[in-house]
Amino acid sequence: MATTGTAALGPVPYSSDLSVRPDHVVLTLLGELDLATCDVAGSDMTAAEAPGMRVVMDLSGVTFMCSTGLNLLLQSSGRLRGRGQTLELVPGDVCGRLIRLSGLEEHLLATAA
Repeated sequence: MATTGTAALGPVPYSSDLSVRPDHVVLTLLGELDLATCDVAGSDMTAAEAPGMRVVMDLSGVTFMCSTGLNLLLQSSGRLRGRGQTLELVPGDVCGRLIRLSGLEEHLLATAA
């Protein structure tokens, strides 16, 4: 997918890669997940939500995530859960810490990196 978000002060480092496997989809997000990149990241997440497939989001390359990024994860997880699917996260240090601090581990299925 290789997309880049922009902010008022210039480019914001963000990119993604979507890989479709026989039984699951892997969306790898890199860079910053925040207000400046949420529209692009949200579109990437929606594109990864293939019906009937297990969805894995690799967040280990995310260098910054604010509550906007956390909200995107919750929205994606909710949409998938509504279709009987699960969202599996590979949170990495940055996202894993925010998920733990916010108390949302039970709402987001996190797998070890």
